[in-house]
Amino acid sequence: MWTLFRQKKKKKIIQSPATLSRERKRKKASMATAKAATAPPTHRASSPAAASPPYPSAARIADSDCFPQYTASLKCLEANQDKSKCQQQFDDYKECKKRENFP
Repeated sequence: MWTLFRQKKKKKIIQSPATLSRERKRKKASMATAKAATAPPTHRASSPAAASPPYPSAARIADSDCFPQYTASLKCLEANQDKSKCQQQFDDYKECKKRENFP
């Protein structure tokens, strides 16, 4: 009775190397088109809205009024491996960001 539920073995089809390479190319092409369909666009629209970020935190740090404090804290970290030695620069940067965000 158990033979009714036993799976049959599939016959192994031997294919020529040319057929195999065609199938591989076909699979790669279909995978590439699937990736391209799901990938975001690589270009940006040249509109005024694209020039300014949609939210303030996306603005470049170099355009910020706090850029000198930011660079000072990074230079301190490069010079000193101990973060506690740079606490004053961190505090200065935090205060500047608070003033910048809430004028």
